[in-house]
Amino acid sequence: MANSRIGVVGSGPGGLHLGLFLQKHGVTTTLYSERTADQIRASKLPNTAIHWWNVRKREAELGVDHWEGGQIGNNIWVGLPDPLVIKGHFSAKSNIVDNRLYCATLLEDYIKRGGDVVYGAIQAEALVGLSEKHELVVISSGKGSLTELFPRIPEFSLTAPKRRLCTGIYRGITNPQPEYLGVNMVPGTGELYEMPFITFDGKHTALFFFVVPGGPWETVMATRYEDNPKKFNDTVLGIVSAHFPHIRERIRTSEFGLRSALDYLQGAITPTVRRAYAKLANGKHVVAIGDLHCTNDPLMGQGVGCATNGAFVVGQAILDDGLAFDERFCTLVEEKMWSWTRDATAWNNHMIQVPPAPNTVDLIIAAAKNQTLADAFCDNFAAPSKNWNALASLERSRNLLRVLGMDSPFTDAALASTAGAADSKRSVQ
Repeated sequence: MANSRIGVVGSGPGGLHLGLFLQKHGVTTTLYSERTADQIRASKLPNTAIHWWNVRKREAELGVDHWEGGQIGNNIWVGLPDPLVIKGHFSAKSNIVDNRLYCATLLEDYIKRGGDVVYGAIQAEALVGLSEKHELVVISSGKGSLTELFPRIPEFSLTAPKRRLCTGIYRGITNPQPEYLGVNMVPGTGELYEMPFITFDGKHTALFFFVVPGGPWETVMATRYEDNPKKFNDTVLGIVSAHFPHIRERIRTSEFGLRSALDYLQGAITPTVRRAYAKLANGKHVVAIGDLHCTNDPLMGQGVGCATNGAFVVGQAILDDGLAFDERFCTLVEEKMWSWTRDATAWNNHMIQVPPAPNTVDLIIAAAKNQTLADAFCDNFAAPSKNWNALASLERSRNLLRVLGMDSPFTDAALASTAGAADSKRSVQ
């Protein structure tokens, strides 16, 4: 194998987008993939990630937009005594493709276009050797010892998961037409995403439970499909029946169930931000993208967006600055990536609070009454900086709602409480 300019470790969306981006622009690369395309297809479901229109735009640029968009908006349902319903429309369609199908297909695209692939797991101790083969090594795999190389940034990281997660692909659910992504919330208990889901044998439905720790939905975390398939399916159906009648009415009971034992995932994620580069023992630097740089709770669906944004940022920086892949290069890349992931992370961590922040409550109530706000909030899942711009402070949220002629009672009360506490402190002093 002749040495290539860039080594890319990891064959998830971030690594594949970077390899394909550089390949398109004539930069030689070697992709280090733990598994072959066939092994990826045969593996267990790793996630049920959403591809908003920002990701689909990147796919089109790379010529890997193999799957048509399906969802025209978010259907947000809030389980109150009088449920709130928000139907916000996207400026362009989203889709959700089985990550195993997606990554296997893009890996084969990379190979068909002349890309070089080396198979096998890469650990931190191998990086010095890899760095001697390439001018730059970029890591898009957050597994094993690789995470230990990049320091955690405490001020942007949480110390424990805010949700426990159970996602899977199910048969026997009729997807709504036209297609919406269902974002269903039960305050204090959790959320359920209902997602039209493209997999190997066509389109099914993914149900993704976000379980508030210690809440009543812990039953879905306590049951493993492998141990008792009927109990698992009955548990899922029971939660849907009890909380989400608008989904239950589209379930064909006799057909309902998990597609297979490989098609679900249970676990939890602690949102973590790490430095985006590290210096190796030989003095060379390596760059981190995707979940290795920034791991978000998947509630706001920012994982693939952050990973592919990082791929394009690093790829463009390699094209624009070929002088040296030194610390200055890494610092500039980190700053540019963080300009996107910072707001995606802040918005995501704001939205997973229990109980929800007062300005989140006011915005959701207002969006149920104002279609312009509903459309903007839902479309900005693909532009998280815009949503964070409206929620970053109580004053921002209150002033936005005032411009729209909307009330903000929970935000106003929180601001009054803050002002009262400040006045009390001054009087004591």
